[in-house]
Amino acid sequence: MPPVDTMSYDAKPLMLDVIRTERDRFYKLVEHPANWEVQTRCTEWETRDLVGHMIDVTETYLERWDLARRGESTSEVYGLPGMADRAGDRAKSFRTLSQQEAIARLKKASDELMTIFEAITGDEWSNFTVTHPYMGPLPTFIYFAFQIMDYGVHPYDIRYGLGDKLASIDERTAGVLIP
Repeated sequence: MPPVDTMSYDAKPLMLDVIRTERDRFYKLVEHPANWEVQTRCTEWETRDLVGHMIDVTETYLERWDLARRGESTSEVYGLPGMADRAGDRAKSFRTLSQQEAIARLKKASDELMTIFEAITGDEWSNFTVTHPYMGPLPTFIYFAFQIMDYGVHPYDIRYGLGDKLASIDERTAGVLIP
């Protein structure tokens, strides 16, 4: 695949397709009951915690997006130091949900976020900013990359935990993340 300039609005259709493809792969892995409590490559997380992580980031993006659309700002930016601990605690907080509840909640939030992504205009791609909880205000195209990162890398983490020590990330996905 030739290099892709993911900062360009022209990359939007490809990025949406990669998110959909990787999200489907992720769902197939997490929906299997035997995979739910498998220790993943993320040493502190089981598969269910990856789902919790995705619920957390996706719902947080939706909340932050709503604030940005209303022209409201949030002063809550935690910064990168401590991000792993905070994200880990938040991911594990969803362990109280059943597998079916957690997956349904993630799918609902993810579908809402995809609806927002699909409606992003060329001007919004780089000119509309949403405050990320750890990094502050970022242009919308960065959120596409974050979803590709999460849905593209976490299936690898699960497959590794299932014993596939040669698991890899899809070449097209890697090419979008690191052209």
